[in-house]
Amino acid sequence: QIISYTVGLLIYGLLFFTYLHPHYINERGISVRVCMEIATSPASQVTFEELLKKYNHEKLIQNRIDDLIYGGFVECNGNFYRLTKKGAMTAKIFSFSRKFLNCPPGY
Repeated sequence: QIISYTVGLLIYGLLFFTYLHPHYINERGISVRVCMEIATSPASQVTFEELLKKYNHEKLIQNRIDDLIYGGFVECNGNFYRLTKKGAMTAKIFSFSRKFLNCPPGY
């Protein structure tokens, strides 16, 4: 009976990830990219101006950062944005999944 529950939980988790992954990549892809930019930058922090150089959409970036701060993925420290533990874990998961699925770099 424990094996049945474990297999059921595993299947449920995989189905949830199957739904969650495309949703975030398609719907909120820029947010994931911002997290990945912060995660891969020197000292794991970037300025808003550095993000603008990459994306050049001030309002889009600001809205996404506001959402990431609200969601607890990113924190603002003066002029710098840093990943929280939750944001770092999310960036690692999506980085792994992109590598695993052999997705091209970029957004």
